[in-house]
Amino acid sequence: MNGIGFLIVICFLITFGPPVLLFVMGMVRRNRNQDSAKIVFIVAAVWLIVGGGICASILG
Repeated sequence: MNGIGFLIVICFLITFGPPVLLFVMGMVRRNRNQDSAKIVFIVAAVWLIVGGGICASILG
């Protein structure tokens, strides 16, 4: 996995890693504070959209 394969793996980790982590964090916060959880879910969705677009443009 030299060169382009490594780049693709890094782009997928940047795109899907933080939103998954934020989603789990939002699920934990959902029991205590629903307003805070909504904000975390929105940040996760925005990260997924923006990060996916940036990584797709790098690979394309």
